[in-house]
Amino acid sequence: MLKDLTKNHKIFVADTFNVPTELRTPNFTIRVLRETDTTKDYEAVIANADKIRGIFGPYEADWPTSDLTPEQDKKDLAWHESEFDRRTSFTYTVVTPDETRCLGCVYIFPSPKPNFDAIIFLWTRSDSTITKSIDSELFNTVNNWLAQSWPFKKIAFPGRTIPWTNWI
Repeated sequence: MLKDLTKNHKIFVADTFNVPTELRTPNFTIRVLRETDTTKDYEAVIANADKIRGIFGPYEADWPTSDLTPEQDKKDLAWHESEFDRRTSFTYTVVTPDETRCLGCVYIFPSPKPNFDAIIFLWTRSDSTITKSIDSELFNTVNNWLAQSWPFKKIAFPGRTIPWTNWI
């Protein structure tokens, strides 16, 4: 269903807008998610499936499924990469500063609601090696990044700042 958010959009941002490809912080790097990230992404998704499941609400309520394979994840990453290249949605991986481990993902999609420009989803690992503060830090970093570096006037974080019952 996430693909439904972008199927009717030729481009999500103007051709003149220089889409950010990376944002570095002392604790993590946010960069374009590519098919070549499959190994790290798959490990993070599988290890944190219970936490991730439901972040997309009605768009992908059961993702990731318990039978997700590396090949399916690779196909999903290829789709995200293609959407990024076509400028119809933007998906980023969140990795450790040395890029050895995936800490989460950030998804920027066109909003299906006319009073919002974009909807944002993000998730972070829940395992013991990553502190809860990374989730808060990522949310604040992304919120500031969107305000300072993106052309959107009104963004929504369904399921995070807007309860799903209100969004739907």
